[in-house]
Amino acid sequence: MKWLKLFIPHQPIRYKLLTPKLDLIVKWEIFNKINQFDELG
Repeated sequence: MKWLKLFIPHQPIRYKLLTPKLDLIVKWEIFNKINQFDELG
């Protein structure tokens, strides 16, 4: 999953086109990143 995290900020659309399941993973990862930023204030 590390390789996926590396590309999420730069190319989320490319992974969204690969598979619906991967799209869900990407959305979940982005959701977690947003929550982390919210916690940091």
